[in-house]
Amino acid sequence: RVPLPELIELDSDFGWLIGIFLAEGSLNNSKITFSFHAKEVDTLGQKTCDILFRRFGIWATKVVRNNRCDVKLYGANWCQLLNELCLNGSFKKRLHPLLASGNKEFLEGVLNGWQDGDGLGDPQRCGGVTVSHELAMNMYDIANAIGHRPTIETLQVKINPKHNIKRRRLRYIVAWPKNRKPQISERSDQDDTHVWRKVAKLETEQIAWQRRRLDYSRVSLVI
Repeated sequence: RVPLPELIELDSDFGWLIGIFLAEGSLNNSKITFSFHAKEVDTLGQKTCDILFRRFGIWATKVVRNNRCDVKLYGANWCQLLNELCLNGSFKKRLHPLLASGNKEFLEGVLNGWQDGDGLGDPQRCGGVTVSHELAMNMYDIANAIGHRPTIETLQVKINPKHNIKRRRLRYIVAWPKNRKPQISERSDQDDTHVWRKVAKLETEQIAWQRRRLDYSRVSLVI
């Protein structure tokens, strides 16, 4: 059990660990577990172990059983740290505001780790899926800041009556086109805090308000 360092540099490696925990991690009071498919034991599982050792000198335990590979890290202080930074539970997870304002290298690492764990598997699009609304907005903001110009959409998965499941949580999909370098659109501009989109035209629609016997105009912005 390795103690917490006094200082953790926000680099791409640590960003990737945060991202993969947001996608595949869970914790209790004494143990952090990264859960992968057994086919990922030599890829995501090994990469997690390598970064933990390279960055913090931690020898993580890798357990392969049936179709599952678990990378386990023990230590109450590490559990408390990750719980503060990311929370626990798939629908509760989010990126701590202090991390969300990190440097570009770190944020790209977070986005890559999250995609490696919860990626879309879409040949045309990059991005990921989550049941946490706050985490979806975090990843949308990061992708936007990097210049990917992402979209965000929802998906309600249908319940199969053959399965003993009464309810499925709404899923949030953050995505952007694959094989396209981050770039600034001609129809928008970006600064450190906002993305400004140009207004193409204004449309005015007359709506009758019968109860008060009044007419008023509703203006719509077309972007």
